[in-house]
Amino acid sequence: MPGTPRPSLRLIAHKAGVSHTAVSLALRDDPSIPEPTRLRIKKIADKHGYRPDPMVAKVLSSLRYKREGGRVLAYVHSFPDDTWKTHLVIGRTFQGAAKRAEMLGYRVDGFGLSPKFFTPKRLHDVLQNRGIDGIILGGRQMGRGHLSFDFTPFSTVALGLSVMRPQMHRVTNHQIHALQLAFRKLRHLGNRRIGLVMPRWLDARSEYLWHGGYAICQHTTPKSLHVPFYCPEGPDKKSFMHWLTKHKVDALLLLDDNPPKWLKEEGLRVPEDIQIAYLDLPPHLHGTHSGIDQRHDFAGETAVELLLGQMYVNATGVPAIPRTIMIEGRWVEGGSTCKRHSASPHAKA
Repeated sequence: MPGTPRPSLRLIAHKAGVSHTAVSLALRDDPSIPEPTRLRIKKIADKHGYRPDPMVAKVLSSLRYKREGGRVLAYVHSFPDDTWKTHLVIGRTFQGAAKRAEMLGYRVDGFGLSPKFFTPKRLHDVLQNRGIDGIILGGRQMGRGHLSFDFTPFSTVALGLSVMRPQMHRVTNHQIHALQLAFRKLRHLGNRRIGLVMPRWLDARSEYLWHGGYAICQHTTPKSLHVPFYCPEGPDKKSFMHWLTKHKVDALLLLDDNPPKWLKEEGLRVPEDIQIAYLDLPPHLHGTHSGIDQRHDFAGETAVELLLGQMYVNATGVPAIPRTIMIEGRWVEGGSTCKRHSASPHAKA
């Protein structure tokens, strides 16, 4: 009812016959409180309409972090060396995670799950000994696979789709949206025959979402302008040039660094003859090239927010119902595209 005082933590403690600290821990599913006691306290809290005050929780959390000198989150990667720090994806998600964590009173430390750094058992023990109970899985360096690790005592969030099992809460790029956005931009610029070029392992790594986005674009394009997906096992210039010529492609969607080099070797000009849009445009190519900025730094920030939410309610282990947050990319205009006023010379060939 309006004007009714908010039930306090101490009121719930009095009704339950426990300390207010025990009530606080029980409502956050802290395993130090036996499960039957937690359920009983929650039932009493629900009966009296108790709801935590978010402002009080924020102040108490801030005081606790200052008193403890900050808390540490683990950023786990699979690189065999320190090159992960400068990797165009892993490095940027780590930077975003570190930035957001610092704002919230945490620090993010990197841990390598590889023979040079840690075995799964050793990493598990190190994290527990250091009192680290939050993990961000930064993703595998190549391909996709399963991860054998005991997540029971940890809250965990994965970045990307490269860790197939176990299925964790994750933050990933919205590949279907990114491809559709880039396709529409190329069509708006006057390109008609737009082809997707991607190594097969990269398509598989995304759970074929790039392929799915391209199929949607083809479905909404006149059949006479359809270009089949070029998805080779490995680099093959002869096969690529045959595909390009056969289908009179005038614009490329890329997640591969080889085609621009091959086009130059064959005397084809970008953007006059062939236009190019990268589906994962790194910052150092902004301006000189067009494409999708996947905002990997923001994905790292979002992973920290999702992880801290799990830690706040003591949600640990493999979740029964994993959540996925998809980050939409943005189009960046650059020198590899331009407005066409007629079909490209290559498309007319």
